[in-house]
Amino acid sequence: MKRKKRVLAIDDEPAIIEWLQVLLENAGYEVKTALIGTRGEEIFRTWRPDVVVTDMMLPDMDGIDLVRKVKQMESDVEVIVITGQGNIPRSVEAVKAGAFDFLEKPIDADRLVDKLEKAIRQKSLTDENEQLKAKLQDRYKFQNIIGKSKNMQELFDLVESVAASEANILIQGENGTGKELIANAIHYNSKRSQGPFIKINCAAIPKDLI
Repeated sequence: MKRKKRVLAIDDEPAIIEWLQVLLENAGYEVKTALIGTRGEEIFRTWRPDVVVTDMMLPDMDGIDLVRKVKQMESDVEVIVITGQGNIPRSVEAVKAGAFDFLEKPIDADRLVDKLEKAIRQKSLTDENEQLKAKLQDRYKFQNIIGKSKNMQELFDLVESVAASEANILIQGENGTGKELIANAIHYNSKRSQGPFIKINCAAIPKDLI
């Protein structure tokens, strides 16, 4: 069975926490709660929720500091901040610190659930993107290039050395010898591996436009 998405709710008012727990569990989430920020941090470290819903004003810490701590521990976890009415500047500051969104009190149940769903979708997209990056990088690691001959081992050493440099590289070889595979290996083992790998078919471009 696919596990329920996890939400950690933090607020120093017991009545609000109880209401949040009932609301979010009825919406299909697995919920844990905390009345202070430090307890929320403890739960976060051991439970790893998908989304954190926290009040801006906590008795033991500032909500914006909590946002920063959460994002440092797990950058892809989204945080929704609950703030008092008319406190837009602080809410904007929370978003700049890494919060996904904010919601003013009194909390509208439908709006909170809607923001949670959007936060969950955002986290899912982020997770999928990271998984794809990892698969792509793994695909183009040196050990995935077939070849055990002395010439191939020398080629692997050369690829590894040039990948660390800022030099322009020209790869030559007949059709089917793996030039594109080597180009990918250079890119994904370089300092530019987090950037895009852009392929251009120069043969398809007229010489006057190249």
